[in-house]
Parts: sequence; C-alpha cells; structure tokens
Amino acid sequence: MNTTIFLIAIWFFLLYFLFFKQFKTNDFFAPISLISLIYLFRNVPYILFVAFDEDFLNPYLLNYFKIYNPISIESAFLKYTIIQTIAFLCLIAGMKYMLNDRTNYKLKPFKFKYRPLKISVYIAFFVGLSSFLIFVSEIGGILYLLENMNQRIQIQSGQYLLQLRPLMGIATVFSVVLIKLGGNKTIDKIAFILFFIISVFVFSSTGGRKDSVFLIMLSIGAYYYYLKDDRINFFDQTRLILISLGIFFYIFFIPLIRSTDGFNNLLKGDLNLIEEANISDFFSNISYTYIDVFTVNHFNNENRWNFASLMTIPSNIFDRKEAYLRPPIDEGMYFVSSIVWGGNYKPLVARSQLREFSFPIENMGFSYANALLPGVVIFFFLLGIILAYIYKLFRISSFNPFLFYLYLFAVFNFNFSSLRLITMVVFLILLGIFSLIYRFIKNLS
Repeated sequence: MNTTIFLIAIWFFLLYFLFFKQFKTNDFFAPISLISLIYLFRNVPYILFVAFDEDFLNPYLLNYFKIYNPISIESAFLKYTIIQTIAFLCLIAGMKYMLNDRTNYKLKPFKFKYRPLKISVYIAFFVGLSSFLIFVSEIGGILYLLENMNQRIQIQSGQYLLQLRPLMGIATVFSVVLIKLGGNKTIDKIAFILFFIISVFVFSSTGGRKDSVFLIMLSIGAYYYYLKDDRINFFDQTRLILISLGIFFYIFFIPLIRSTDGFNNLLKGDLNLIEEANISDFFSNISYTYIDVFTVNHFNNENRWNFASLMTIPSNIFDRKEAYLRPPIDEGMYFVSSIVWGGNYKPLVARSQLREFSFPIENMGFSYANALLPGVVIFFFLLGIILAYIYKLFRISSFNPFLFYLYLFAVFNFNFSSLRLITMVVFLILLGIFSLIYRFIKNLS
C-alpha cells in the first residue's frame, strides 16, 4: 500500500464528508451537501484503489509519468491534492456567496394544466423515441446494435437525429409532474413506468450508462419534490433497497454486454455476471481524478492554452472544412494526444493530427489548462455561483420543473469546457422545444 496516497484519500474523505454534514439540510438536493457527496463518491474510492494498487491508475497516464514527465506518482498526487482542495473550496465559496445573497429575486410560479401537459409529454416522448427507431432502422436493427455495442462510437457517428433522444428523458421526468396534477391516476403512473423503462433501455442500448443513471437521479428528485412534498424521508426502507439493487445491477450489467460478443455470450450463458462485475471499474468510470492528476502536473506557464480552446466552437461553426481538418470541440482529444504521444497538443490543432479518442477534461482540465491556478480559483467560484443561483430560482419559483431539470443537469453535466458548453446549449434547446410544445397545445385548448 502507498501510504502517501492512502492519506490523501483520507484527507479528501474528511474534507467532503465534513462539508456534507455541515451543510446537510432537509432538502436532499441542496447544492453544497449534494456536491460534497458527488465529489466524495467520484474521487475518494478512486484514490483508495490507486493507494492499494498503483496499476489502477489509467495505463496511459502511468506511461506518461514514466516516459514523458518522469515524476513519482506520490509527487503527482500531492500537487493534485493541493489544487483539488483549492478548487473544491472555491466551488463551495461560490455557492455560499450566492445562497447568502439577499437580492429579492421575483419569479412567478409556472403553473401547468393537466391536459396540455399530458399531450406534450406524449408528443415529446414519441419524438425522442422515433429518432432512436429511425437510427436503429438505418444501421440494420436492434440486434445489430446490441451485438456491436463495443463499436457504439463509430455506429453513432453522423447520426444527428439522435440529438432528439433526450426528449424521452424530459418527458419521463415531466410525467411525474403529470401524476401530481392528475391526482395520482393509475394511467399516469403506468405511463411514467413505461416511459422510464423504455428510456433506460434506449439510453443503454447505445452502450453508455451516464444518461440512464442521470435519468434515475432525475426521477428520484422529481418523486421527492412533486409527489412527497419535499420531505427527506421519501422512500421507505424496502423501496430504497430495491432501487439501490436495481441501480447496482444496471451499472455493472451494461459494461459486460458492451464488450466484444458480450450480448451473445450472455444469451449463451457464457458470461457470469457475478464473476465479471468489477467494482473498481465502476469507480474508475465515474471518476475524473486521473485526468485532473495529469492536468495539474502537465500544464505550466510555457504550455498553457490561454483560452484558445474556446475558439474551437466558432471554428467548427463557421469553418467549412471537412470535419477531420477542423479542431475538435472535445478538448479531451488534445489531452489524450499529449498523454499518449508526449509533447504539447494545443487548440487549434486539427482533428486529423490527434488521437481518435478523448478523456473528459471537466472543469479542472479547462480552468487549469487555460489559466493555471488563477483559472481554478475563478472558474470553480463561478461554477458554484451558477449552480446555487439555479437552485435558488428553483426554490423561489415553487419548484418549477424546468428549473429542477436545469439544476440537476448543471450539477452533473455543466462546466466551462467547450464540449460541456455545447452540451448545455443543446440541452437548453431541447428543453425549449418541450416548452414550446406545451405552450402550443395549451393555446389550442
């Protein structure tokens, strides 16, 4: 066991847990306690696994520290610990600043009508589902998709219609609001269950887990706010255990059938779910620790980006070159190229000169790569302000479902990197489409 890295894991556990306990409220989804819990699960287990087995660290990164930046793993993690602690404290400071702001924000409650909302939910769901069915039809059927889940990136390439797929998730969450408006009608409960199951299957069938896990969190949050009157004890023990087991099974099941011939092996009985499930892989997949360790040890005054990464957005919008000749909006491709090949790959290098896969750089990668420690202080503080501001508007608006969806989406998906900014814009467009559908149906009623 590496004692230094083990103590680092203990430090972060204490840091996140203390903030979670200090700011825990009756609202389970309050920003400071929720963020503390998310950071605890994303970072601490990963660091613990590295402490007990150094090879657990991403193999590309291990090679990078051996060949291109020869420093000890302990030294790399110590620098990461300092920067990550500052980043987290700035994030919390931004949240506290906004939550303590006494500005009188006036926001009228958004009141839905049952029938227009019901029609809107069904329309949005089937538009999203239709985009998936068209995609499946074009690639040769659902069995082809399931049998080739390990090639999901290549299969989905150029399938822009799939951008409408999140409408299924939006419809699913708003169907919970529909249950409340309709007085707990059985038909509305059945609709929610069907929407939820179909959405999880569709999101999972393309090989990813994040969208489905996010939908699970949204559904729990919607149940909490709209059906249980904002009470923390919204599940009895039996339901909580069943849901936890279901999420656990889902998290470990999808990666197994995503592997080469995983679906066929499962059908033939050649795949043992118990033996194949790997808890360490789960924490490796949800953590960004490895890329943050690279970030703070790679970038310096000589190779920082100076916000050139943001220019990838207008470059892709206005430049009519072939896609492979344009710089990728996903900055993670620059990170991966620097890790795997060494050197300094900066925006606006063309996609053709970079490795074909990427790591998610998240807020630490963006802020430190572009402006080093001052960037970390500024952009984590701003992120805290934004998250707390959306949460305040949500509470002030008497739990407006649009703001609820926006808040949780921002907590799990938003940061200042080019890729996440574009993701947020697409999400806002889809949320706006649902709003327009509702207003149109309402005006016709």
